Amino acid sequence: MIRIRKPVKQPCQDATAVEERCSRLITRRTHPAVRKGRKTLVALLTAALAAIMITAANPASAGTCTTPYCGGVVRIPSSAGGNSIGNGVAITNCWNSGGFDYGDSHPCMRNGWSNTSYYAGKYLFRGQTSASYYHYYDVDGFRVFRGCTVRGYWDGGSAFSFYAGSTSMWVRITGTSEAVITSVSC
Repeated sequence: MIRIRKPVKQPCQDATAVEERCSRLITRRTHPAVRKGRKTLVALLTAALAAIMITAANPASAGTCTTPYCGGVVRIPSSAGGNSIGNGVAITNCWNSGGFDYGDSHPCMRNGWSNTSYYAGKYLFRGQTSASYYHYYDVDGFRVFRGCTVRGYWDGGSAFSFYAGSTSMWVRITGTSEAVITSVSC
């Protein structure tokens, strides 16, 4: 408790005990050190709350999307072609950072290839969409296998064509974008 030699007194009542209690209450509320402590406490609580919200809202955080189409989607129409579409297209439900990553498995896939895990990858084939698989309601990327070209279009119609040379390349899907893959040729 902070003590002040001359507390701020305001009229309370005539009784001395009540006046002393009232004076201490007013002193605690108005003393500059108490106000500074409250401001510091409010600032710390605000910073802690902001840190929690930023962590919770982290993009590409596996396990936070629980309804179909709540995140990125990969769809392969039944009409998709190319000489390698039958091998499927790898997708991942996690991402670290950046727009592209490289390797046969994405670095975030600590649970390997799994239909029933977050931080994992799986294959989609003709006629399939990631929105049909609970752990893949939010897909964060698809793989262009080494030596192959993947063609398709983003929702909204803009076409894409990605080629991977000697190393497989992962293409990021952000937000609720949908990538429709129309052909894979190797």
